[in-house]
Amino acid sequence: MRKRLAASIVVIGAAFFVAYLSGALGKRDRTADRAFDPLAWRQGDRRTRGAMTADLEHSARLIGLTKGEVLDLLGAPTASDTAGHALAYVVDLGLRTGPWGLGGPWPFQTTVLFDSTSHRVNAVRTRD
Repeated sequence: MRKRLAASIVVIGAAFFVAYLSGALGKRDRTADRAFDPLAWRQGDRRTRGAMTADLEHSARLIGLTKGEVLDLLGAPTASDTAGHALAYVVDLGLRTGPWGLGGPWPFQTTVLFDSTSHRVNAVRTRD
């Protein structure tokens, strides 16, 4: 009876250890958030941009800007809607897909949304 209990404890402990390692081995390798820098954003890769998305969303830096002003700051978007009410930029937040993160980068989009009447930025959101 004691041997079974000890074996069960070892198996449960090993399962928790493997679960911990699977989360620690690449599902999340996010770089530290950094302040938005227009030059670094335009010249940077998806990962550099991903580190700046939190600042773009929470600082309200883009709120009230026109599309031209946003394009001057952020450069050309990865995609935009046909009506011109949104500009999207692909970013890498450091999250990975698949078991143990082996599926590769999990892309997100930071989308700048424009009011259809004033044509000024009214929201910035990052979604997968």
